[in-house]
Amino acid sequence: MGEHKLSNIIQESFRKAELKKGEKYTLLYTNDFCFPVVSKIVFESMEETRWAQYDDAVRLIFRPCRKRNLYQKYFYGESRFAILKGWHDIETSRKVTSAGGLVMTEICSGDFGFIDRACEDNPADVVVHYVYERAVQTVTEALVVRMVDGRSRCDIYPLKDLEEVFEVTGYTKDLSEERTHRIVRRAELDNRPILKGLVGPIWDGGRIRYEDEESHRILTA
Repeated sequence: MGEHKLSNIIQESFRKAELKKGEKYTLLYTNDFCFPVVSKIVFESMEETRWAQYDDAVRLIFRPCRKRNLYQKYFYGESRFAILKGWHDIETSRKVTSAGGLVMTEICSGDFGFIDRACEDNPADVVVHYVYERAVQTVTEALVVRMVDGRSRCDIYPLKDLEEVFEVTGYTKDLSEERTHRIVRRAELDNRPILKGLVGPIWDGGRIRYEDEESHRILTA
């Protein structure tokens, strides 16, 4: 089973919601740029489908508030979203005060807090509160990519041996708590060694990768 296949739990969430044509709902999700979205809609229809590599996808057809035409949104590979019965005014930003006393409005990219708060504040209207927790993979190897004599050299080391081969300057933070309400790096990269002279750790599909500056410049150009 691929990492992108979520056992059709998105489709199942919509089936259980039993959305009714002509009824008002509020959609809460994050867009492609990970910014919060609150959309007041009148439901028209839905279709279970697939999108790109995702078998578990739903195409939602609706009329947005104050619009006459029908719109659509695909739900697939989502980390979190919610649907509330009726139209709700949901706050997606927060007030922060600077050191100089200036009060500013902050909208956090990748912040799921507005979804959780909306569901907690309106429990009777929650139709869907979807949360996907990606399973943490067991990682035992590190790939180190370096430029040697003008050529790329790739060496694989057991993770447990990195500290014996390289100089460790620190460790990445454990973001478990922050991960419960925001999109942050993969859990597999928590508490990993930071190696002197190398960029990383970077996720490499089942293992961790480190790159020297020249390799990193070439690979990210």
